[in-house]
Amino acid sequence: MQNIRETNKTELLAFIKQLDAYLDEEIILVAIGGTALTLLNVKSSTRDIDVIVPTKHSLTVLGALFIKLNFRELAINRWLTNEGIIIDLYPEDYVINVKLLDSSIEKSELIRRFDNIALKALNLYDICITKIDRGDKRDYDDIKLVLEKSKINLKMLIRRYLLTMENSDSENPKYKLLEFIGFLGKLGYKIDTEDNEMIRKWQSR
Repeated sequence: MQNIRETNKTELLAFIKQLDAYLDEEIILVAIGGTALTLLNVKSSTRDIDVIVPTKHSLTVLGALFIKLNFRELAINRWLTNEGIIIDLYPEDYVINVKLLDSSIEKSELIRRFDNIALKALNLYDICITKIDRGDKRDYDDIKLVLEKSKINLKMLIRRYLLTMENSDSENPKYKLLEFIGFLGKLGYKIDTEDNEMIRKWQSR
């Protein structure tokens, strides 16, 4: 199921503000994926709203609020608003099969602090890592936008990917990295000798 329409940054902020009005305690929401890229002005809109909820208590609070607002629960931690927007909530520090590094939430960029909600966006490195892991066309389109619109350091990205995969449950992370390297090559990016050697050693483990 997909949203009736895409959601832009203004609409995202307005939606979070509406949620904020119903809360009486502070929670942190960390936008990921296309939601984060929209809030960071890399994309113009997102198909759904994806956020990490860092604590189990906050996840419970949001679930109760969504029931109160008559949102429809499509699956565990997946909700459909009355306006047809899909919301996916990711518990603690996992994005599907990727376990984010301990520093990921801390390094997230504060987008806006509402009365009760601190809305953050996951850093671009971790956004790219989660998209490399999923690896569909839309993910690579988003990675291309990040490369075009930011000064992301490929050496840092590759090394952070390797560190992240050490404790993740990703399927075939070594193959996915090779796919990403091939994608970079098609865009004209080159991996230096030192990084190629580091990747080769990691692949052989």
